[in-house]
Amino acid sequence: MSSANRLSFIDPARSRLFYGYVVLFIGTLGVWCSIPGQTIGVSVFTDPVMDALGLSRDQFSNAYAIGTILSSLFISKAGRWFDRFGARYVAFAATLMLAFSVLLCSQADRMSLRYKGFLIFLLLRFPLL
Repeated sequence: MSSANRLSFIDPARSRLFYGYVVLFIGTLGVWCSIPGQTIGVSVFTDPVMDALGLSRDQFSNAYAIGTILSSLFISKAGRWFDRFGARYVAFAATLMLAFSVLLCSQADRMSLRYKGFLIFLLLRFPLL
């Protein structure tokens, strides 16, 4: 650690503010921003989505469980992408896929009943497919 990162604009050793508070704030902000993709954010829309798709609570729960299980299979692949391409590119790709997922959700009323639940929950649970 003889030389500081030349791209860093914050030097924690010379700052009067404890840098841990900055990390805590940014981490809290990151968790707060991820709520819409988590169960706590999706649960707000459970009844409207069930009504729009014509699903029973059991069908909705099964679709959500299948989406969660399938997304868990891709976590290791996303980790490899993260290691290979870096956070910036993977986050950008995830943002594009999430935008596509939201666009797909906006067209749910025009989609075939066969594909609605499966595609929407699969893409919303893990947008890096």
